[in-house]
Amino acid sequence: PAGTVSTYFRRSSGSFGTVEGPVSWTRVDREWQGKPVYAAVSPQAGTTLHDPASNNFAMLAMLNRSGEPLFSFEPPVGYRYPLEVGKEWTSKHQMTVYPSREVRPYELSYTVEAQESLTVPAGSFQTYRILITDNFGQVDRYWISPETGIPTIKRTQTRPATHPQGAGQLDGELISLKVAK
Repeated sequence: PAGTVSTYFRRSSGSFGTVEGPVSWTRVDREWQGKPVYAAVSPQAGTTLHDPASNNFAMLAMLNRSGEPLFSFEPPVGYRYPLEVGKEWTSKHQMTVYPSREVRPYELSYTVEAQESLTVPAGSFQTYRILITDNFGQVDRYWISPETGIPTIKRTQTRPATHPQGAGQLDGELISLKVAK
């Protein structure tokens, strides 16, 4: 619900920025291009906008810390439910990069690698581990817990030097969750 605060320990470098410490995200309701969206707002990392109609945390856009658009996706980027170990799919999108005013093809390949119990500082969760690769060479692993409504319990992201944003590494895990009533 709106007002829920998820805090992660983040360690990142390179094109993800140099951060080592807590990063908090607060769930709020807002609008994007005249439509209602779910937003996750972080004073440290910016804002992600999600499509409430999708029921799968599909991402519409990312804003910088000042609230200016960095990029958006058409159609929104998200998981395909139901999830099951071994499920694979690809999705194709148009990614608008606002600072350069470019529109680029963006293709993602997903593999549900495992269903497993994962313990992080915020507690123990039943998760799906999902491998995601994109056409720019970025490799991500997300541990998600759809049953709890928490889109990310843990993540690792690696960008190669050939990525348009340059090389980078990001690791994060949930350290606390305060669900709004």
